Amino acid sequence: MKKCLYCGAENPDYGNYCEKCGTLLGEAQEAEVAAVPSFYKSNDLTEKELEVIKGMKRNFRREQKAYRIFSIIYIVLIAIYLLLGVLVLALGVNGSGSGTVIINGNTVTDPAVVNAFFIIWLICWFSALLFVFLPIAIIGLVAANRINNYLGTIDENVRPSRKRAAAIGMIVFSAIFNQIAMIFVIMNFVYVKKRKAILDSITEKQKLRNLGI
Repeated sequence: MKKCLYCGAENPDYGNYCEKCGTLLGEAQEAEVAAVPSFYKSNDLTEKELEVIKGMKRNFRREQKAYRIFSIIYIVLIAIYLLLGVLVLALGVNGSGSGTVIINGNTVTDPAVVNAFFIIWLICWFSALLFVFLPIAIIGLVAANRINNYLGTIDENVRPSRKRAAAIGMIVFSAIFNQIAMIFVIMNFVYVKKRKAILDSITEKQKLRNLGI
């Protein structure tokens, strides 16, 4: 079995890349370990390094909370809008075509026109629920759940969490789907950029610790 230097995962001997983190295995990793400065050999994290990890976790949890809260809000709105849509369907399109609609300032009472108007309105209403609100709610829940992966591995391997926090794509993603979460994404982006040297040290120490050095 080949042990990954970055995440500590065991991989089959025939594998060239780690099945968990995707890092190249074999001689390339061994050469990298050999080049690690001696001051990293004491792989216990300092108080300052632990604080940096806590700060990343804090921002991840805030982002996660923003995604979850807004997803729940969207789900509640979807339920309310569905009820309203069903109510309009029951009251507005009732077979007899009774009722009136106002089109361009004119009151229309023709049953066929009234029913057609309500049908078109309901199609637009339910389409908005199906193709706008529901996808946003689902995407938010998925995003929140994926953050658990980073929170669960950051203490053993900070690289994936650091890469995710420093990704411009995540800022764009959150700007589209959740502007509140975007605030915390940007906070984490700035946070890891300002602490590059400390995170480099953490990465090397975790690598050696996972190897049992």
